[in-house]
Amino acid sequence: IISYGGVVACHSLRIGGDRFDEHIIQYVRKQYNILIGEPTAEKIKKEIGYALVDHEMLEMEVRGRDLVTGLPSTVTLNSYEIRDCLKESLLHILETVRKTLEDCPAELSGDIVDRGLVLTGGGCLLNGMEEWLSKEIIVPVHLAPNPLESVAFGTGQALKYIHKLHPVAK
Repeated sequence: IISYGGVVACHSLRIGGDRFDEHIIQYVRKQYNILIGEPTAEKIKKEIGYALVDHEMLEMEVRGRDLVTGLPSTVTLNSYEIRDCLKESLLHILETVRKTLEDCPAELSGDIVDRGLVLTGGGCLLNGMEEWLSKEIIVPVHLAPNPLESVAFGTGQALKYIHKLHPVAK
């Protein structure tokens, strides 16, 4: 949480869109004995991947290499199984958001409750992410206008003011 030119509360977690892709690859490999690549996992995530929200089940045919025969194979995946394979990472994200909000000074909590928080990065584009997080932490959640570019853009902007930023007190 950044306020008045300084980092007020900070927790970090190395989970995002790429980690979601890895989980999907591992799930398909373990469950169906089929090897898929990162582009296929990314497509699965975008088309039928969901955060932990109720939704209408979607299905998708996926092609990969059968690990037993070595031949190309097709399997049908559904959005519920993809949601379940991402569940552990999503719960880690939720816990980290909660810890950060708990570390926030009381005077800023009111602003967060009123204005909410902004999600950035590719992981926030997972279907239902805004809705799920908002329901879980009971504050408004918004997507950055360009979530994929916003992290790089924000870092560039912060570098202009690096001399004004205060170090994190540990």
